[in-house]
Amino acid sequence: DALPISVVESRFTAKNKNSESTLFVSFRDPSVNREALRQVFRTVGTVVNVTIPPKKLHGFVDFLEPDAAENAVKRSKEEKFMVGKAVLFVEVKRSKAMPRKD
Repeated sequence: DALPISVVESRFTAKNKNSESTLFVSFRDPSVNREALRQVFRTVGTVVNVTIPPKKLHGFVDFLEPDAAENAVKRSKEEKFMVGKAVLFVEVKRSKAMPRKD
C-alpha cells in the first residue's frame, strides 16, 4: 500500500533559490532511489523535489520549510537515516554566495 504523495510546485527556481532548504545526501548503495529518499525525509519536512543525477551516489532533497534541511542534519547526529541497510550521509547544500551560519 503506497501512501499518496502530494505534488507541491517547487519554489526553487532560478529566481528564488533557498538552498538552505536543500539537503545534500550521499550514499554507497546504488539501489537508493528518489522515492526511497522522499519516504525517508518526509519525516523531516514537506519534500517538494528529489534529484539523483544519473550514475551518481548522491542526491538532493528540496524541502518547503526553510529549516528542514538544517533539522535533518541535526537529527542525523542522533540517529542514522537509512534506506534498507544503506546509511545516508546528509549535509545542508549551500550556494557559493551564501555564507555559513555558525
